[in-house]
Formats: sequence, structure tokens, C-alpha cells
Amino acid sequence: MPLTAQEKSTGEPTSASSDLAKQTLGQQGFVVLKAVLAAVCVAAMRETFTGDLQNHYASNPQTLAKQQPHGCFQPPLTMPSLDPQIIANPVVFQLFEQLLRQGFFGCLPYGCNTTLPGSQEQNVHRNH
Repeated sequence: MPLTAQEKSTGEPTSASSDLAKQTLGQQGFVVLKAVLAAVCVAAMRETFTGDLQNHYASNPQTLAKQQPHGCFQPPLTMPSLDPQIIANPVVFQLFEQLLRQGFFGCLPYGCNTTLPGSQEQNVHRNH
């Protein structure tokens, strides 16, 4: 779902966007907000996560092999992992409040689950 430049700059979704998000969530079960983050932010996160993931398994590659290889780690509680545009994006939070009502719950620290080349399919499961 695209957002307007004004929605991104003000942090406030329009009623049309809110309605579309609600409709999409009801029909699809999820909503994708296109380009809600600046490309530079996404690039910084990708670089950081890739390096952190590689470092996490550098001394223990057999663990990654056992995970078929689905990598996971908890990002450090530093920038860019704690960028407010990622963990408290105003547009996203307003849509959460409108779709899930006030009182929705999120928590930190969050984890990163990465499907690497050669990964096998996973059964549906809950992460803890």
C-alpha cells in the first residue's frame, strides 16, 4: 500500500489510507506499506544486520547448519537497530491503533530471523 509524501512527512495517515489498510488487513491478513522507510535507512539496516548475522555465526557455523540455514540473532540495542523510524514509526503506530485499537502491545528487544540461500521450508511455528 503506497503512502503519500505528506503522510510520510507528517507521520499521519489519511482516512483513505486508514480505510485501505483496514480493508487490506481484513482481506489479506497483513498490510505492506511501500517505501515507509527511506532507502538509506533500509540500506543501513541491511548492512548492519548482515554484518551482525555473519559475526554471530562466525565462531559456530555448525549451529547455522543445524538450523537449515535459518539465521537468527537479537540485534544490538543501538543505532540503527533502534532508529525510531523503525521501532516507533508514527504512521505505522497510528495505523496499529486504528486497526488493533489502543492498547496493542509490542516489545523490545526484537529478534531477526533470516532465511539464507539454501534454506529449507519451515513449518508454521511460534518464535519465543
